[in-house]
Amino acid sequence: MAQHIIARLGIFLLCIGIGACETSSNANNSPSQTAASSKACTLATPLKPGIPGSPDNPIKSDINPNGDSELSHLMRKMLKDLQKIRPSILAQSKTIPPVQGHERIRCSWPSDPGIRGPLFGALSDTYLSSLKFFESTAPTNDSYNGVVAACLGCHNSFCPGPIHLIQNLWIEGPGDSSP
Repeated sequence: MAQHIIARLGIFLLCIGIGACETSSNANNSPSQTAASSKACTLATPLKPGIPGSPDNPIKSDINPNGDSELSHLMRKMLKDLQKIRPSILAQSKTIPPVQGHERIRCSWPSDPGIRGPLFGALSDTYLSSLKFFESTAPTNDSYNGVVAACLGCHNSFCPGPIHLIQNLWIEGPGDSSP
């Protein structure tokens, strides 16, 4: 199973690399919007103490009795967003519900501040690139699964708890098997 995920992620990253060389832009994601959000939220962005989800101010949660970090709260939103998109992909709809705020993955308080480093940065950039690719092309099972694979790639390195929830997002195609 892990080899299948790694192989798919490698193929997807190759596609992202090829897609990144194209100069087309999406009306929903203009280059100026992407540049502005990238500058506003990076791993170098200082985290603000005391905000909801910071270490001394966890966000109340029905799932976590200790409360959520800003990042875990965001990731629950990201999961819900992908769950909302999935039926549209299955129905082969050309209209996909929009997602917003995912770029905050790079500048949100994690449960463990020690994870905010180069590996997490690279994995979060991979996720954001896969999401941008998905949003800038005709929605397909493969482009959607690329976003899911990016989630799995990160969660294989950090916080493996929600992997089973992420795997449920995967859309099987002809001859495909789940991650």
